[in-house]
Amino acid sequence: GSTIDISIGTSELDSIKVQANFAKSLATTYIAITSATVKDIVGNAVVAIGAASAKAAAAYTADNTVPTLVSFSLSMNASPTLKLTFSESVDSTTIKFDYFTLQKGSSDTSAALQLSANTVLVGFSVSSTVLEARLTLADANEVKRLETLAVSRATTYLSVQQGAVKDWASKDLAAITNT
Repeated sequence: GSTIDISIGTSELDSIKVQANFAKSLATTYIAITSATVKDIVGNAVVAIGAASAKAAAAYTADNTVPTLVSFSLSMNASPTLKLTFSESVDSTTIKFDYFTLQKGSSDTSAALQLSANTVLVGFSVSSTVLEARLTLADANEVKRLETLAVSRATTYLSVQQGAVKDWASKDLAAITNT
C-alpha cells in the first residue's frame, strides 16, 4: 500500500499533547478517518475508518523536545505581572515561580529577586505557550525597593532554574542563566 505523511500544525499538536493517555506511546496512538480525508488519483474516496475500528500506528516517536522560554515581559503597573512565552505548550499546574529570578543584567545579580512560590497565575489555560502571573505584593515592593532592577529593558533580565515548569511529556524547562 501507499504511505501518506501527515503534518500536524502546532495548535493541533498542542491539543494532542494535553490529552491524558492519548498518543503517549505506540499502544495509545490510533487513527480514524472519514471518506473525505483523501482521494486516489482517479478521484475515488478512501474507505472511512470509524473511531470504533481505528487503526493502530505502525510506528511512534516520543516527544523529546525540551521546552524553552522564548521571551518574557514584566509590567510594574498597578497590578504587576510577568508574562512568560514558551516554545511549546506547558502544563501550568507544574510551574514553580520560586525557580524564576529577576535580575539587573545577564550576569549582574547586584539587584536580583527570586520570585515567591506564592506567585499566582492570572492569564492562562491549562495548556498554553503563554502564562501570565501576578507578582505578590511583597515581590512587587521588593522590585521597587531595588532601585536599579527592572527600571528599563536594559535592567530587566530573567534567570530560570531547570524544572521551573514541565511540558506535557514531563520534560523540564531548559535552565537559562539570562534572557
